[in-house]
Amino acid sequence: MKSLRPLAIAILMLLPSATAFANWTATGRFLYVDRAYDQTGFTGAEPQLAVRSADVHILDSKNKILASTVTDANGNFSVLVVDTSTRTVYARVTSKSANTPGLFIEVRNTTGNNWNNYAVKSANVSNHGPNTNYNFGTIVALKGQGGEAFNIYDQMLRGVDYIAFLRGSRPGSADNLIAAWAINRGVTDSVYNRFTRTLNYRDTAGYDDTPILHEMGHYFVAEFSATDGAAGSHTFSDCNVDLKLAWEEGFATYWGNSVLRNLNMSGCNIYMRSNGGPGPGNLVRYADLETDTQYLCRGDASEVSVFSFLWDIDDSASTPDSTPGIDDAQDSVAQPDSQVWEVMRDYMPTAVNKSMEDFWDGWFKAPISNGLLAELSSIAGIVGVDFSEDASEVNNSAATAALIAVGSGPTPATLFYDPDGDGAGQADTDYYVFSATAGQLLRAETTSLISDGNTLLELLDSDGATVLASNDDRAVGDPSSLINWTAPRSDVFYLRVTHAPDLGIYGSYSLTVTPL
Repeated sequence: MKSLRPLAIAILMLLPSATAFANWTATGRFLYVDRAYDQTGFTGAEPQLAVRSADVHILDSKNKILASTVTDANGNFSVLVVDTSTRTVYARVTSKSANTPGLFIEVRNTTGNNWNNYAVKSANVSNHGPNTNYNFGTIVALKGQGGEAFNIYDQMLRGVDYIAFLRGSRPGSADNLIAAWAINRGVTDSVYNRFTRTLNYRDTAGYDDTPILHEMGHYFVAEFSATDGAAGSHTFSDCNVDLKLAWEEGFATYWGNSVLRNLNMSGCNIYMRSNGGPGPGNLVRYADLETDTQYLCRGDASEVSVFSFLWDIDDSASTPDSTPGIDDAQDSVAQPDSQVWEVMRDYMPTAVNKSMEDFWDGWFKAPISNGLLAELSSIAGIVGVDFSEDASEVNNSAATAALIAVGSGPTPATLFYDPDGDGAGQADTDYYVFSATAGQLLRAETTSLISDGNTLLELLDSDGATVLASNDDRAVGDPSSLINWTAPRSDVFYLRVTHAPDLGIYGSYSLTVTPL
């Protein structure tokens, strides 16, 4: 074995060795101030919650990063710092997940190229020696000083974990999600931008958990199901909006509150939007997804009907809602969230003009075939949605026309045909036959349209085919139909009702024929 030459030995003596570095461990905990809420707004309780799965850095006085790690489920962190100097150090947590494998969320204070993540730091520790472990203690992000940003971050984390519950994994890097928020951006309404995967939150949304998660519901649909990109003005009291808009907004609310239900969180049935003001209250609007009665909308052209229906599919007596341990009357099923997800994943992307109609059909169509027709019909009926054949079926031709008496009360009907009896429907044509005498003045009309029951009414001659008169919309903005008519002879005549060209194909109506 050759010995080292003197020059080589001298060089080795000058090289630093690993043992020359002093190691110390930095520990601590990051929390944020939360604001509890119920149907009255904020309750006044302000618990401190853990900042979870967020990036933590140990820095010196020149803001050089000495070590990096992440917070755990309780907000704690511990990281080894390799250092040789006595210096000023501090710990900082940021609203970003770069150091957590498989997690791609962040909260920024603006959009575009000029942006920053939020950060909360400990006090500076002066003259820290490289051989001394240090516990930075508990650092709390206060209201107006990062609390809102880390609350948004925490809701995003809850949301992606719910996605993992449904899909088996959190969204990957190709589906990264950004939230943009600041107290003074001048943003008055929250919106999700699916092209940039950015949740743009209004200035007052920092502690509005369910509206925050509502926007994540739009992200979920866009990335993992399918969207028509429906947009427009809407609120819970709007009972007759675009079917696509009602579906997208209603599903987003259902999804956001389902995140909380899946975590078994108390009051998960309450959607609450505030004005962001300090102290208790500050309510703008709320909805109880379980027993909502304040918005008297009926039919699936209402987002309230959509989220109430979806909620009752999954809800059970064990849901920690406003009546824990009690199943409300309409809760005839308690299905796993996976069944709703199955329809969203496998059927909704194939639908055109996506609405509750499509979800209904997808629930029953093969290969999904979830069944429970009677039960789903019951909970849909609570909110006035009737996707079933009416008592006059099968009246799809003149030969099978249902008799309607002149001067009788309204005949309720649906534009829904289910020839297989499995629950999934198809477009319906309804024929009615009545008797008239020569010269008789008659009025035929459809009323009580529900669930986009947009009617086209046609009066047919005694052959059941020749159109004598027709009407689509009786007036601008009123899609019901009206025909005033004088019978040319004593005979039988027919009325044909179909769904006018529109976003949907189903809906309910009532038909009357009255003498003038």
